Amino acid sequence: LEDFRWFVEQARSLDLEVALDFALQCSPDHPWVSKHPEWFHHRPDGTIAYAENPPKKYQDIYPIAFDQDMDGLVAETVRVLRHWMDCGVRIFRVDNPHTKPVVFWERVIGEINAADPDVIFLAEAFTRPAMMHTLAQIGFQQSYTYFTWRNTK
Repeated sequence: LEDFRWFVEQARSLDLEVALDFALQCSPDHPWVSKHPEWFHHRPDGTIAYAENPPKKYQDIYPIAFDQDMDGLVAETVRVLRHWMDCGVRIFRVDNPHTKPVVFWERVIGEINAADPDVIFLAEAFTRPAMMHTLAQIGFQQSYTYFTWRNTK
């Protein structure tokens, strides 16, 4: 982590900010899998289901079950973000926030920005304008999508 902190300091000395990519998903060997199995979707046989984003199937990541322990997931996500904030990161590019519950991001961003209003959350979302608007309303200060070519109904 000392190397990372040094990197952030060097960037700041050049008037640059370091943005961190934040993809909320887990590999099969992530500590959350054994520590909090309730945080993941399970198949009928009890094994953890792989993530799917049709037509894609991701066999190297597990999808998070936000309906099982929302409070725990919010607290842990805030803890992880604060860890990186303590290392100097003030910008987080969030991967596909539209595929997670809106209330989850509203709580996470609200808690972070209540104490640290200068922290920026950038939504990277392959979604429609209505969802992009919703993400902005719940706290994402910036966003981008790949529907930028769409300028008419």
